[in-house]
Amino acid sequence: MDGTRHRVRFKREADERWSCEVTGVEGARGYGASEAEALENALILAGVFLPEPGGRRLDAANDPGKA
Repeated sequence: MDGTRHRVRFKREADERWSCEVTGVEGARGYGASEAEALENALILAGVFLPEPGGRRLDAANDPGKA
């Protein structure tokens, strides 16, 4: 991100997880058990920062069809 202001939108999904979308950042949409986890996953998927080594798998955390 380049200093531009972005909006962060959280939504509680039907499966009780949170979704997060960061406007203006391509690919920044993530899912998680909390708002913070959803935001972290969104930023990781957008390539803004990298997950910690040995951290949880993002593909299952971010696929709405997987638990």
